Amino acid sequence: MNRFIKRLAANELGATGGHQKGGILIPKGCVSFFPPLTGMSNPEAMISARFGAAVSSALRVIYYSEGTRNEYRLTPVPHDVIRNAVAGDIFVLDGPDTKGEYVGQVVKHGEAEYDALARRLGNAAGLVAVTE
Repeated sequence: MNRFIKRLAANELGATGGHQKGGILIPKGCVSFFPPLTGMSNPEAMISARFGAAVSSALRVIYYSEGTRNEYRLTPVPHDVIRNAVAGDIFVLDGPDTKGEYVGQVVKHGEAEYDALARRLGNAAGLVAVTE
């Protein structure tokens, strides 16, 4: 199974007062983790992701290519998933499974898995890893 790992930045959590709260930046080197995007202007793809025991959420992978923007984002991440996250916490998305669904979580500093994920990320903004 593949895994997308991304250290969360303050602007992704709304801590800088910007409009990006709930929109996780996808580093360009990680775009291949997601399904192909379609559309002419701001191409996108929809995925289904489950966070914890919650019902699946529809998320949009979008490439903002209009005007001065040139970035990929995953949006909207449910508020209850990121509400207690802080900059430096790690967003993890596994999948897709055989049904095409992804499973996500935020791993907070101090949690058991955090140090291993942080070591794996190193100085990278994000990465796609293959897991067993």
